[in-house]
Amino acid sequence: MKGHFEDLSGTVGPYYTVLRRYGTYRAPNGKSSAVLWLCRCGCGTEFATRAADVKRGRIKSCGCLREITREEKEMKLRDFARKSNGGASGTERRKDRLNDVPG
Repeated sequence: MKGHFEDLSGTVGPYYTVLRRYGTYRAPNGKSSAVLWLCRCGCGTEFATRAADVKRGRIKSCGCLREITREEKEMKLRDFARKSNGGASGTERRKDRLNDVPG
């Protein structure tokens, strides 16, 4: 099915959101190609990546997460997940339910 591709617009990754199709990458030898997607990182940077990398979870961000410590990375990922899910993280929602139990 040449010419057909899955629409990844709106897909939310660990620290990015896919905005729209960006174009097609063609290898210099002309034998292979890949659909490119424009993404917006949680830091605000826009970057293009291959559809296969989005589908397989190979990318986490534009590269900004490489430069920070593990603790900062976990905090940023948690904050981004909280914003993407409209509020509290899953762990915080579970704690709230436990605190609401009468007794």
